[in-house]
Amino acid sequence: MLNEILSVVLIIGLFAIIWWSYLLFMKGAHPEQRAQALLPADFKPDQFHVLADTYVGVEKERNRIVFVDAKHVRVAAPGEIVSVEPEEESIWGVRHQWLVIGVRDSTVPQYRIWFRFDRRARDGWIQRLKDIGSGKAA
Repeated sequence: MLNEILSVVLIIGLFAIIWWSYLLFMKGAHPEQRAQALLPADFKPDQFHVLADTYVGVEKERNRIVFVDAKHVRVAAPGEIVSVEPEEESIWGVRHQWLVIGVRDSTVPQYRIWFRFDRRARDGWIQRLKDIGSGKAA
């Protein structure tokens, strides 16, 4: 009986130490946190999507859109968007959904936003960005 109690206490203690270490040392190291750390300080999005190290956000008040693709950040006006295209990438039979956004920029002409396997969310953002670019969104 004592061995079982000690085993349970040991397992719970190890779990607590691992969790505490994770919280202590991984703060700010998650891809989503790194992507959001690249955003402008005054950017307050009305709508946004963040997954891994990609981000897209729309701020209607100031009429600007922010894209983050790994370490590349772009604050753009709706008129700077050249194209918004869906892209599927198959890795071992699993289809990943991407949104490829073309902008008027010679250094980074396109940004890829990852939507994991969610085609519906990706298609919603395609329509949203096309409406913003054409001036339909209010």
